[in-house]
Amino acid sequence: MTRVFGITGRMGAGKSWLAAALADSFHREGIPLLAIEVDSIRRFALWESEAPRHAALRRALASRFSLPASGRAACLDRAALARAVFADRDGLAVFRETALPTLRGDICQCISGAPGPVALVWAMLAEDGLAGLLSGPLILVTSPEAGNLERLRPRDGSGGLSLDEIRQRLALQPSDADRIAAAVRSGDRMIVFDNADGAAKAGLPALLATLLAWVDFPGFLFGKQ
Repeated sequence: MTRVFGITGRMGAGKSWLAAALADSFHREGIPLLAIEVDSIRRFALWESEAPRHAALRRALASRFSLPASGRAACLDRAALARAVFADRDGLAVFRETALPTLRGDICQCISGAPGPVALVWAMLAEDGLAGLLSGPLILVTSPEAGNLERLRPRDGSGGLSLDEIRQRLALQPSDADRIAAAVRSGDRMIVFDNADGAAKAGLPALLATLLAWVDFPGFLFGKQ
């Protein structure tokens, strides 16, 4: 069975950086860790894939949000969909209900083809019901809000989200404290990784040691097989 752990946290907290650092460290130990970015899977399904199941997903989203979908591939207007999804919590709930079954299938397909352990990376892993795919710990990457905004803020000529759009999306994400409380209530095995200035590099060796031990002795450390 493929060993799967999760990396979650608010936008800009440093999830992708941590996944890359862990993958590099695992590879130096001779272990091929695959980092699966759920956001990349989402983007492929919504904007790039011509697979029938993804075209069907786009048509379903167009119907749920009353958006036009053009051509056989059911192409959507990216900005219009983003406005509808992130307008409020109801829009986000509609997107989850419509898109997650397809995206979950895509994620499972990626996991099944992994050559070794997997790090599943997504800002809303538990909230989107994807924690059930994990056989190991859920790592919560924490960082001060100011640092998150600095990492995410648009640079001159770089495009991307505006600061207002970033703040709007952050407002729909639970706080670190809320995530920790939810993990305690649900019994999820959560590791909090502090990505504040100066703390990340100091904490990385201990986290790596824990994960490498989990790969060898998953049931002993976290009670999951």
